[in-house]
Amino acid sequence: MPETVRQAAQAHDVPRTIEHPAVVEVHQLAREEAGILMSVGRAHQRLQPTLVLFGVVQYFAAFAIWRGASWGRWFGVACASGNAILQTLWIPAYPILAMTILTLDIIAIWGLLAYGGRRAADREAKARAAR
Repeated sequence: MPETVRQAAQAHDVPRTIEHPAVVEVHQLAREEAGILMSVGRAHQRLQPTLVLFGVVQYFAAFAIWRGASWGRWFGVACASGNAILQTLWIPAYPILAMTILTLDIIAIWGLLAYGGRRAADREAKARAAR
């Protein structure tokens, strides 16, 4: 009879790995999850230049809204809608951040649709009153 565990393992009396079905299934699930997360990370790395460009477009939309351009309201709605769609792609990688930004996008869309035209209407009313 072997004296130590190492000697028993060398004599192949004790298996070196546990081949229990539950353990094997957990290891397979962990490998699949790691693969999914890695593929999500690679996909987002490929999207980075597009996202930077989209950020620049959003900056111009914000500037147009701030300046009071009538087309800026709808351009801002389109940018916020596009960003909301993109944030749904980020949910697997950064769930809390993506859901927070998605909520802010929805609030921005609501604000632009509900109150975006009032600034131009106020200007027109002031111009009519000044005549």
